[in-house]
Amino acid sequence: TKFRIDAGAIELVCDGRTVYEIDHSAKEVAVDNVGYDATIWTNPAKAFSMLDSRFDHRLMGKTTDNGKSLYEVRLSGKDNDGESFVMLIDTTTLLPYKVTYGTGEQKVSLRIVRISSDKTIEPSLFEFRSAAHPDYEIIDLR
Repeated sequence: TKFRIDAGAIELVCDGRTVYEIDHSAKEVAVDNVGYDATIWTNPAKAFSMLDSRFDHRLMGKTTDNGKSLYEVRLSGKDNDGESFVMLIDTTTLLPYKVTYGTGEQKVSLRIVRISSDKTIEPSLFEFRSAAHPDYEIIDLR
């Protein structure tokens, strides 16, 4: 339920209840409750739970990325709204390697660097510290 995404100019931090979208170029922080929408960008913890209900699946075969052998799985939205999801899965570990999600020209691509389940992660990684952004405008949407 907790996540942190660093996409350069935009950073998302979620403590499980609240999402902080930090826009470094605009010097703004939008604060909102965790949404139940299942998108890889706004709530990656819930993104994979909606795949069976909202998408038709199709295995496209093998591909490569940076010399890594991958399976390509394409998912298309069942309601024909143009929504798509492409998942590249490592053929050796069978773990997700890269995902691309979006509608039309608006797509987000995330490369999964590490998946860990039995590891203790520092809780502060999922905390927003306003003191680290003293000149940012805080917009509370809750």
